[in-house]
Amino acid sequence: MGLSLIMVLPVGILTAITNNGVTLDCISLVIGGFAIPGHPLAVNMFIAYGTMTIVQTMSFASDLKLGHYSKIPPRAMFRAQLLGTMISIITV
Repeated sequence: MGLSLIMVLPVGILTAITNNGVTLDCISLVIGGFAIPGHPLAVNMFIAYGTMTIVQTMSFASDLKLGHYSKIPPRAMFRAQLLGTMISIITV
């Protein structure tokens, strides 16, 4: 998740400019392989957390952007996203 925290701004800028989603699959694979050699399940979890964190972050940012275009207050959009996240945590 630290990798996603560091890369969220550059990936967000690239996504905003080009409208193409950039993922961290290969970078997560290399870093996870070097950090945890010999443990394929741990590397797979590292890849999953590294990739899905950035995908969810970009999804939330695009939702906020859509809300901004629709003139919905940012705090209301954030509360709706937070509520949806909490519901998905409980139900899934």
